[in-house]
Amino acid sequence: MRQAKLTAKPARTRRYVGALAALLLGTIGVPAAQAIQATAPDAATRAAMEKRTAARTLLSSSLARLASNANDTSALLDAGRASIALEDYRAALGFLVRAEQANPRDGAVKAALGSAMVHMENPTRALDYFGEAQLLGAQERFFLADRGLARDLLGQQDAAQRDYQVALTITPNDELTRRYALSLGISGQPDRAIQLLTPQLRAQDRGAWRLRAMILAMNGRDQEASDIVNATMPAPMAANILPYLTQMDRLNPAQKAAAAHFGRFPSGQPATTQRPVQVAAAAPKPAPTPAPRRSAPTPAPAAAKPIPQPTPPPAAIPPSRPRVETPAPTPSPPANPPAAAVKAPVGPGFSIADIKPSASPAAAPAAAPPAAAPPLASLADIVGSIEIPAEELAPPDDAIGADTLAKLLEDKRKAEAAEAAKREKEAAAAKAKAEADAKAKEEAAKKKAHPARIWVQIATGANMKALAFDYNRFAKRNAALFKGKAGATAEWGQTRRLLVGPFANRKAAQDWLADYKKAEGDGFLFDSEVGEIVEPIK
Repeated sequence: MRQAKLTAKPARTRRYVGALAALLLGTIGVPAAQAIQATAPDAATRAAMEKRTAARTLLSSSLARLASNANDTSALLDAGRASIALEDYRAALGFLVRAEQANPRDGAVKAALGSAMVHMENPTRALDYFGEAQLLGAQERFFLADRGLARDLLGQQDAAQRDYQVALTITPNDELTRRYALSLGISGQPDRAIQLLTPQLRAQDRGAWRLRAMILAMNGRDQEASDIVNATMPAPMAANILPYLTQMDRLNPAQKAAAAHFGRFPSGQPATTQRPVQVAAAAPKPAPTPAPRRSAPTPAPAAAKPIPQPTPPPAAIPPSRPRVETPAPTPSPPANPPAAAVKAPVGPGFSIADIKPSASPAAAPAAAPPAAAPPLASLADIVGSIEIPAEELAPPDDAIGADTLAKLLEDKRKAEAAEAAKREKEAAAAKAKAEADAKAKEEAAKKKAHPARIWVQIATGANMKALAFDYNRFAKRNAALFKGKAGATAEWGQTRRLLVGPFANRKAAQDWLADYKKAEGDGFLFDSEVGEIVEPIK
């Protein structure tokens, strides 16, 4: 059996060539190996697989919607978010830029652009987008975790940790906990970081144990970190990782975050480095190699553990692989010796990451001559032999096609729209009924307070006080006639009626009017309708 050949699902394979963080943060599980007994995926692996499955489903439905309407902002946003979840950040950027052009004031689009930018290693632009999203009303809770990552990458660990803390109170999860713990480790709080990881460590989460090794290493506790790596990884894998891991404490906070999350080391020796490192990338297929020879009189065989040499000469490398080395910036003895070149193949059961050199102005010492090539070789070749079985590339038998999925989603949308319209109609009918009932109740109250009655109108006027004065004057002049009667007013166009009454019937009203006319008064009968307001004179 060939130890250099691994089988891995596509979702895992894409993670192998991502960042060194993928190895140590535990966001990927352990792939099955042909050479040894397969290991069942842990909780972190299962969660990652479920997340990617959901993302693929969302992307399929989004593409189906875009086929019908290429400017569907909602579909573009969903496609961008799904691409981010699938770690295809360039595709995500393409979808999201189109969504931004279609709706430049959509806060959700700005937030998604920020997430894409931080994963494309542009934290400054990411923070700009997150700020715009917040100003446009996007809910902060949707981008707290990625904004924390952007701040970590800029060396703003305090601000990053505040974002992580709030995010964890809203949606606690293991991945976010590991990100927060790593930030604590970067800021020089390893014990607190490890305490945060304790539940995952007790659950024997492999990602948490590897992250613990990284946190210890970036705080100068190389021996503890090496013990963990050697205990949890096959020897060849440990040998490939340790040369990078033991450099972590020489990086500044922003460099530590870039190395941890993206596997990106400075293109020269880290700004604070005091020891040279020589690393040869492993060949795709293992081949016997002789022990490396050194120019010093005493030979030193290649090993996975560091060999104490103040300024080590180049290690022997297989002819088919390049070797990259950096000069020691100072002649003083190194705090930790460099690791010798390693050539063993990737061991089964663990993932590996692609270390990518970045160009940082502060990366190389001022006294050191410019390096012809990055000091750390890419680890991409270590996984160059990974093969994806044809049966795993084929779609499953029960897969739902994009057209079928789009039709199901469209049917669901129509059903939801019909249900919403029904609810709206019912709500409108209920409102109309409530208004009609209220009006009827008001009319009933008016009718009860103002029944139909018979009056005698004796004057008109618009001034209530003047009408009251006239009534009292008439009543004093004809006290016997007005005894037992009351004065009232009612609207009459632009003026008001001055009334006497009410009378029990029309005959009583006519008899009173006849007596009033004999007393040199004048007037006529007036019938107030049901509900017509007749107000007594005060």
